[in-house]
Amino acid sequence: QRDRARVAGPTLQFSAINFDISFQELFSTWMDGETVVLVTEEERRDPDQLLDTMLRTGTRRLFCPPMVLEQIAQAASARETLPPLVDLHTAGEQLHLTRELTDLLDRLPDARLDNQYGPTEAHVITAHLLTGDPLDWPTDPPVGSPIANTRVYLLDEQMRPVPAGIPGELYVGGHCLARGYLNRPDLTADRFIPDPFATTPGARLYRT
Repeated sequence: QRDRARVAGPTLQFSAINFDISFQELFSTWMDGETVVLVTEEERRDPDQLLDTMLRTGTRRLFCPPMVLEQIAQAASARETLPPLVDLHTAGEQLHLTRELTDLLDRLPDARLDNQYGPTEAHVITAHLLTGDPLDWPTDPPVGSPIANTRVYLLDEQMRPVPAGIPGELYVGGHCLARGYLNRPDLTADRFIPDPFATTPGARLYRT
């Protein structure tokens, strides 16, 4: 639902096909009848080639780790070239808005940046959408709020919700959860536990 909110044109298929983000890139694009731009492994590793591909194909949407987005910003700054991006989505590591990245986003008209977070066991679970003037965005944006069909709890060792500002462990529930670990029933039982807050029989939480 979030990814289809504003598909503005071709999407660069940056992630490897066996990585979960590729499902966002591919299916949300196809569902709106838009184009997926495929890249080679050589292009994926070279920000200058990625920039060339985006310019040649009119790529408007990109999913990538913050580090890659930073490299694209540096390449664009060095070449004084602007990619045609509008929708940017980051995940995989903490987003830190450097000067180069902020400058690039400031020069992209109507650009928005969706900062997403999620463990492998659940894919994306939270997101925070940054819109408006990039110069006003926080340097270290939050990971945001739970997306649709997802529940997130911050609990203490007794499985009680902690007050605001108090450290706790993140627990995840909802349709996003994996079944468990292949051929590891012991680890599955340890990390995927019964959900004490759910009203649906058999509901589980993942202990991050």
